[in-house]
Amino acid sequence: MQSKVTQLAKISAKTDFRISKSKTKVMRVNTRNADKLELDGEATDERENFTYLGSNFSKDSGSDRIYKGGVGRQGLHSQY
Repeated sequence: MQSKVTQLAKISAKTDFRISKSKTKVMRVNTRNADKLELDGEATDERENFTYLGSNFSKDSGSDRIYKGGVGRQGLHSQY
């Protein structure tokens, strides 16, 4: 996983995108590798849970709700 983070950082630098080290968080699910991920030499923060589009995700229990935003929009367009 570290190699993918490093590759992403290199590609981002070439295209003038910046990855915010303070906003980058990691949540590991179904992995045995406990090595810290680093971004430009700094360890990223590990999280046990997070919220994305109104859904809460946790390391142990998955998600509390399935995001269906795209399906709803497609359904509206197909009715007309």
